Amino acid sequence: MKKFGFYSIFLRWVLVASIVFGTYNPSGRSFVHWAMESDVETSLKLSVGLVLFALNLMLIHLTFRSLGYVGVTLMTICLMSIAITLQRLELIILYNWGQVQLYVIFFFVTAITIGVCWSAIRTRISGQVDSDDISRRL
Repeated sequence: MKKFGFYSIFLRWVLVASIVFGTYNPSGRSFVHWAMESDVETSLKLSVGLVLFALNLMLIHLTFRSLGYVGVTLMTICLMSIAITLQRLELIILYNWGQVQLYVIFFFVTAITIGVCWSAIRTRISGQVDSDDISRRL
C-alpha cells in the first residue's frame, strides 16, 4: 500500500478542481456555458449535466461524511479567514466579478479536497487505522 502524502493530496485537488471548474468557471469554458450556448441535443446536455451533478454531489457528501457538519463549519470559517486575510494584506487583489468568482471557486475546491482527504490525513497524523480500511487489519 502506498503512503499518503503531498502527491496524493495534489492529485485529489486536481480531480476535484477538474470536476468543479468543469461544471462552472467564469472563463466561459464550462458545462454551464456550453449548455446555455450550444445547439446540441437536449438529451446530451441532460446526460452530461446529470453526470456532473452526481460527481459534485458525491464530493460534497464525502466531505460532510468525513468532517461532519461541525468540521465543515470550522473549515469554512478557517478558509474564509485565510481568504479575507490574503485580500487585506493585498496578496490577492480582486479587480472584477470574474476574479471574485474564481477566488471563491478556488477556496471551494480546497475545502472539498480537505474533506475528501481528511480520513487519510487523520490516519497519517494519529497512526490509527480507519474502520473502513480493511487492507490494514492483518
